[in-house]
Amino acid sequence: MKKESTVSFSKKDSLAIKGIAIFMLMCLHCFGATWRFEGYSFDFGPLGQNVYVALCGYCRVCVAIFAFISGYGLYLSAKGKCEGKNEINLWITDRVFKTFNGFWFLYIVSFIILPFSGSYLKNKYFSDGIPDGLLYVLIDFLGISKIFGTPSLNGSWWYMGATFVYIIMMPFVVKWVKKYGFLSLICLIVAVPRIFLKHKFLGAGSIYTFMPVLLLGALFAEKNLFYKLDHIKLTKKKTLDEIIVFLLLAAFLAGNVIMWVAVRYTIVWEYSLGIIPISVILFCYKYVVKIPGVNRFLCFLGKHSMNIYLFHTFIRSIFLRDFIYGFKIPIFGILSLLFLSLGVSILLEAAKKLLHYEKFVNRLKEKVVKYIC
Repeated sequence: MKKESTVSFSKKDSLAIKGIAIFMLMCLHCFGATWRFEGYSFDFGPLGQNVYVALCGYCRVCVAIFAFISGYGLYLSAKGKCEGKNEINLWITDRVFKTFNGFWFLYIVSFIILPFSGSYLKNKYFSDGIPDGLLYVLIDFLGISKIFGTPSLNGSWWYMGATFVYIIMMPFVVKWVKKYGFLSLICLIVAVPRIFLKHKFLGAGSIYTFMPVLLLGALFAEKNLFYKLDHIKLTKKKTLDEIIVFLLLAAFLAGNVIMWVAVRYTIVWEYSLGIIPISVILFCYKYVVKIPGVNRFLCFLGKHSMNIYLFHTFIRSIFLRDFIYGFKIPIFGILSLLFLSLGVSILLEAAKKLLHYEKFVNRLKEKVVKYIC
């Protein structure tokens, strides 16, 4: 007799949620603030500009959604595999290569094509001279320019530095949780800026800002909360339970949207970028990603989400800005950016296969692992 699986949040679910998050990122970067589309005119329809911008601004939680998924996946991956120093080094090396190999490829492509946009590379890297510029190139290629505070080809790439930090810290999160539990660690992370930085918000582009939601993702993995949500029993009738859960999750989501609008997210950033994203994830997990056709499309987007995230800013800001903002109806601009970025991603993945890039990366990883061992 087959044992019932206790895993609810599958890899497909993760990809589908990433698909939703990457669409939200397009909304945020296109119309999340009025300065983003300054100089262009649009027909915002019955919503009006203010409401449209506010809704797109709410999409800022997409970064927290990615951090949550990272925390969930990294914790499950690290748990039971990072006991000794050598195991930790091997795990970190493996995760870095898995996570960053796509970024390295896209960086090289970007570095090659950006000179066609004028003096972009010179302005970004070499204003302090060639030696410093070459060092900036290396740091940016490694994806850690945010950590060192050095120039980057693309400001949106700051999250790669965050990802690197999250990978490095996860084995120690696993050890801490095993010894002291999640509550103490989450409280510690939240308390530090409140106590020592006089409640200062570190910024929506800060690595530290998304640590609480990263840990909440790890907590969901440890406690298997998605499975518990799927098998919750509030009454003796399953249908009634499903209705109650739907109403609760819908109210949770709606209440958080109101909370976002009513209270500036920088004031209660721990809640705004910690709890509010979870309301989006839970509702979408239960009622959006389960729709067959929608699920397939969202998974496809999720599969390409890394490339879309990495390249879309070039399309919107440099190569096709007038085209993206040339549509009078804003949603068409958002969709055009999404599908153009998706097209670039499909071409990139085809190029990787043609060049046997994955095999090259695996050989390089094997050499690094041998060196570490």
